[in-house]
Amino acid sequence: SVSAPLAAIRAQHPLLHCISNIVSANDCANLALAIGAAHHAQAPQEMADIAALAGAVVLITGLPDEAKFTAARTAGATANRRSIPVVLDPVGVGASPWRLANIQSLLQQVQPAIVRVTPGRPPPAGPWRQRARVDSLTAPKAPAGLAAALAQRLGCVVLLSGTEDLIADG
Repeated sequence: SVSAPLAAIRAQHPLLHCISNIVSANDCANLALAIGAAHHAQAPQEMADIAALAGAVVLITGLPDEAKFTAARTAGATANRRSIPVVLDPVGVGASPWRLANIQSLLQQVQPAIVRVTPGRPPPAGPWRQRARVDSLTAPKAPAGLAAALAQRLGCVVLLSGTEDLIADG
């Protein structure tokens, strides 16, 4: 039943440190508030302090800049040192070489407990070939295998969102 875990969260009032983006910040905050766990911080200068108090750290890399990646590395590394679970949502990981390199760097410094991915469609052919798609309306050919292989490679649980959501631990 879902009610027992939700009741436990509401009784504990844990701090959820979520580094999100302008697209998802309101939804993240309202969802966390609805279950009784919430906090957002943005300044890289307070990341270690806030993450150290958290029950979990959520890193959403959409609409990134250098400050966001610095904040994510600091919060994630602090969480790892304190055995606080880290959830990583590498939004648009393939959108640019810069974003991909920063997410790879983040994964070298932070061990997530859960990575949430949405498989992207291949870029369209033609003059827009470099345009990357963040989300996909089509499912990968072997989603369970994809999720399991990624979980094994990253050493964590993978939540693969799509027409059918899958969870794999490798």
